[in-house]
Parts: sequence; C-alpha cells; structure tokens
Amino acid sequence: YVASRALTAKQAAVAIRSHWAIENSLHWVLDVTFNEDKCRSRTGHGPANMAVVRHFALNLVRSIDDKRSIKLRRKRAARNNKYLEQILQPSIR
Repeated sequence: YVASRALTAKQAAVAIRSHWAIENSLHWVLDVTFNEDKCRSRTGHGPANMAVVRHFALNLVRSIDDKRSIKLRRKRAARNNKYLEQILQPSIR
C-alpha cells in the first residue's frame, strides 16, 4: 500500500500520476460516454454485469480506426447499420 511506507516526493508523485492516468483513461471515459455514475443498478450482480457490458462496448468502439470521439462513434453506430457492422466485425490483421 502506498500509505503504509514512507515515500519520497518523487515516488509519491509517480503513484498519484498513475492513479489519475487510470481515472482519466477509463473511468472518466465510461462516465462521459455511458453516464456510468447515473446508473441505477445497485443490487445483486447488476452493477458488475453492467460494468462488464460497458467495458465490452467501450473496447469494441475503441477498436475501430476513427478520429471521432467515443461518444460520437456510439451515436453513429446507433444510427448507421453499416458502421455498427464495421465495429462488430472482428479485426482481421
């Protein structure tokens, strides 16, 4: 644990930056694109199941080469079946 040992200022800065890197790269994206913080699923396995679905959807949307934001890609996929098919098809490289 970070708090269980003495850290230099440099070590503390690295720990804090790595925490915020995760927050900014995943949690913030999930909240902005999927309104994760407003999800009302709070009991049983619902929250964990919805988290898996959101992560899966985010990974699918990120897998496509597109300069649009994640949010715009989701909206486009909802309105354009060809684009949705492109996202859902497995990547062949």
